[in-house]
Amino acid sequence: MLFRSSYVNTGDYHSLFLTGQGFIWQSGKLKALPLLNGWPGAFGFGINDRDQVVGTANRMDDSGNIIQTAVLWDHGQPKNLGTLEPNSVSFATDVNIWGVSVGGSAKLDAAYNTPVVWYGGTIHALPLLPGEDHGRAEEINALGVIVGRQGMGEESQIPCLWYWNGTGYTAVDLGSLGGTDGDAAAINNLGRVVGRSRYAGDMQEVGFLWDSGGLQSLPLLPSDTDSEAYNINDFGQIVGISYLVDDAGNFVSERSVIWENGNVLDLQTLVPSSAPPLTYSLGNINDLGEIAVDGTNPDGTSIGFLLVPTDDRIRARRFPGSLS
Repeated sequence: MLFRSSYVNTGDYHSLFLTGQGFIWQSGKLKALPLLNGWPGAFGFGINDRDQVVGTANRMDDSGNIIQTAVLWDHGQPKNLGTLEPNSVSFATDVNIWGVSVGGSAKLDAAYNTPVVWYGGTIHALPLLPGEDHGRAEEINALGVIVGRQGMGEESQIPCLWYWNGTGYTAVDLGSLGGTDGDAAAINNLGRVVGRSRYAGDMQEVGFLWDSGGLQSLPLLPSDTDSEAYNINDFGQIVGISYLVDDAGNFVSERSVIWENGNVLDLQTLVPSSAPPLTYSLGNINDLGEIAVDGTNPDGTSIGFLLVPTDDRIRARRFPGSLS
């Protein structure tokens, strides 16, 4: 089962939030996730093996501001998870098999989020490391270990994890490759973490794998300068992007990739030549090696694909069906 979001592109920035519709793709069919009453849009961000999905519900206030609240869909029924404080926003990024959800929450006028976890029917702030003032939780595994980032200011982020100590959560700095910015994006059930980290000087960032051996950089595709790792399954397969930045710091190109057995492969070379350009966006890889990924139509619109492993390559299977 897969989850994604769809929206009506009107050219207006607000249309993304106010027409967004989360959905589940299962057994070849799309099923829309119902909206919260009074919230015209929604996104789905995370899913577990118990038909539970988390994300956000979206609306506009009287001043034209987009307001979001975290949502849990339990077997299709939406529940407002709430925020840390009144007059705040929140979002949920992932949910584990026990229904524990993670994400972030912030006051409407705040520049940054507080990392949070929802359990026992209540939202809880996750602890920050000394010197840090904000962060967000990205993913949680079946053992309740959470990964994400913390920081002080916009350009000082560190990848971190939180583990349950018996009475609450303890935060752990995962380190860096020498730079001052990074993020832990995903964790599998074996406790292996992936994300991105900058090298000393902050001019280059690459995807990393963190395990018992510490933080290790992942290889780049030939001619690329940077990369990011987005997700890892329990077999150690990692997906993300490898991209090229020129000497002036300008973005040049980007490719969707998979890391396995110490090697990096361009996903575009593993799908049929008739497949459109793949643009890795919020996709995950499951323990069957199936990858959810976006492609780009000739008119520039996005299209969702499920990449299914075969004996010698990957088959790109378009999400069939429509929400309309």
